[in-house]
Amino acid sequence: MIRRGIVYILVITFAAIILNACGSTDYIMKINNETVTSQEFDLYLMKGKEYFEKQGGEDIWETKIDGEYAAEVLKNSIVDTVTRTKIQADVARKKNIKLDDKEKKQLDDAVKQYIGQTDKEGKYPKEVVEKFVFDNIIAVKLYNSEIENIQITDQMFDEYLKATGIANTSDISEDELKSMKEEYYASKKSEQFNQKYNEWKKDYKIEINSEKLNKIDIIGE
Repeated sequence: MIRRGIVYILVITFAAIILNACGSTDYIMKINNETVTSQEFDLYLMKGKEYFEKQGGEDIWETKIDGEYAAEVLKNSIVDTVTRTKIQADVARKKNIKLDDKEKKQLDDAVKQYIGQTDKEGKYPKEVVEKFVFDNIIAVKLYNSEIENIQITDQMFDEYLKATGIANTSDISEDELKSMKEEYYASKKSEQFNQKYNEWKKDYKIEINSEKLNKIDIIGE
């Protein structure tokens, strides 16, 4: 099921970025001084489109989600995804987070795989793919680094169960209870990370080229 809001696609094997095009109007977004070109946005969009069609079928574009056509929901979601990825990658740089040898190999393998799948007259140059794959890997690494020391206790989980009306867990199987706990822990860590992200975001100026964004035809691509 597709839900409105951020379709948070940190796909480390599929995406692209192009070097800043200073003075050019061929961009969809700007995050501080970094320009997100139409080419870059198109690749985010491609993966988002695949995700939407996988969830809702190829006719998803004829339906509305919370009163808005799926194509518009996707475009807005990609704006959120690009923004988050760029900010997290920049914060990782400021924190001096680097890729280890295993992650560098992952980067190289992902770039080769992506170029092999999308090589259409050089539409997505190698340096474009490399930068975005790097951004996504480092963004994930920042996330893992930040949540590593977040402490979620069993007492917090027990209080959560009571708040949801589960005072007695004797009727819940051990496996189901374990799954519920893991879900809760992951959710709370994500929630606390998002609080940090929202603070970081305050330091970034985000500009949207609405004219070019509105002209993107997802269905016709």
